[in-house]
Amino acid sequence: MSKNILKKQCIYKTNLQSIISIIIMILIMSCRKDIEPKDSTAVEPSQTHKDTLSIGINIDPDTVNFLFSDLKVSRELGYYLFLPMVALDESWKLIPRLAQEIPTFENRLAELLPNGEMKITWNLRENLFWSDGKPVTAEDCVFTHNMITDPNVPLSDRIDRSVYKKIKKVEVINQSFVVHWKEPYHYYKHYLLHWCLPKHVFEPVYKVAPSQIKFIPWEKLVSSGPYIIEHYHPQKSIILAPNPMWKGKKPEIKKIEYIIVSQTINNADALLQLLTLQKISAISPTVLSTEEAVHGIGGLKQMYQFHFAESLVLEYIAMNMDDPLLKIPEIRKALVLAIDRNEMVRLLFGGF
Repeated sequence: MSKNILKKQCIYKTNLQSIISIIIMILIMSCRKDIEPKDSTAVEPSQTHKDTLSIGINIDPDTVNFLFSDLKVSRELGYYLFLPMVALDESWKLIPRLAQEIPTFENRLAELLPNGEMKITWNLRENLFWSDGKPVTAEDCVFTHNMITDPNVPLSDRIDRSVYKKIKKVEVINQSFVVHWKEPYHYYKHYLLHWCLPKHVFEPVYKVAPSQIKFIPWEKLVSSGPYIIEHYHPQKSIILAPNPMWKGKKPEIKKIEYIIVSQTINNADALLQLLTLQKISAISPTVLSTEEAVHGIGGLKQMYQFHFAESLVLEYIAMNMDDPLLKIPEIRKALVLAIDRNEMVRLLFGGF
């Protein structure tokens, strides 16, 4: 079968137990014991303590301003630093994070107006501060919205700019962030829709060079989430520490250290070796492919117990409709009937 007959695709927001969960469950483990491994490795991460979670990654983030990056590791870091308006909990239900509550028609924070438009009012939580002590306000949300909708600002592909064309305007009313939709929009509370970045940090750069907004140095960034960047050593490590201005539940992990392994021939094997030697506590889910994760399970079964959970991502193999032969329904049907799916899963993914 030629290589172009089948191609790999990904779909998102499924509530199925997928093979991607293997990656996550390899990686989220308890902090390492303070022991000195007998074996040596070419990679020398900094000393990790019991109150530090050390996570291996295979690339430096191009920015920690995650709205402007397509690197998964940049987005992962951003979730520690910046609160979204809403988020998904462990059962995939929306919960308020930056917002006090989720607007609905029942609580009258979502309204259909006589002119056919829709008005959504987001009340922000009280006692929210950036890590430099300045309050988080609806003005930050308005500024961030205006920046996201500016075509001169390079955005992550994860942010769908076309959705924002459905919005007529945003404004601050009584210290709330108010969104005026041109017409009713069912996904007005989507978890990737509204963000707040610190206006007092981003605006000076945005006014001068909007295309360079992603390159604000980490030393100038301030955080609204539970962690801040304490230090960044390029090609070595990123250290996160608790945000002193965070008013939510105190983080149980005092420090998170990302160990960057990017100078070896096979970064995945190097990270799995570090995990085996207990020099790191986990490997980021942004690093390993499904095949690498399954291979890693085989080498770690003697050291760890593995638990599987439902995932929001499903990987599958689909027909390449660009191939002229596969445009014929009968050929597609014959190929589908001929594929032994169970054998494919057994051979490629160890039966998971």
